[in-house]
Amino acid sequence: MEYVTGFDVDSLYGSMEEALADSSDFTTEREDSRLGGNRLVIRDEAGTRYTIRLVPQASKVQIAASSWCFKLEPGQSDHGRF
Repeated sequence: MEYVTGFDVDSLYGSMEEALADSSDFTTEREDSRLGGNRLVIRDEAGTRYTIRLVPQASKVQIAASSWCFKLEPGQSDHGRF
């Protein structure tokens, strides 16, 4: 991946939303990020959550996933679940 200044993250989000618009397997929504700006959240039927956001202070687009289907080891989370 090549990072460029002035990256249009809304265009990326729009392209992904458009590609998944007719999907019965995934839903999309935009949320405010606690770091500022917004992020695109994609969920599948099993509840797995894929989060995509621009992190300008780190010069990256971050793609992360989380699922409620497994437990963490002690000390990895305040609640014992992820």
